[in-house]
Amino acid sequence: MILVTGATGNNGTEVVKRVVAQNVPVWAMLRNRERASAIAQTTITA
Repeated sequence: MILVTGATGNNGTEVVKRVVAQNVPVWAMLRNRERASAIAQTTITA
């Protein structure tokens, strides 16, 4: 399990995508739920 802080930022989004592509579970921390759509296609439940 990997925790990604700032998951909706430029770097965080890319990290989440790459980790998920390797079938590793991810928890994503973010401040703005509205920006969560940037990673919603590849990530976890809240």
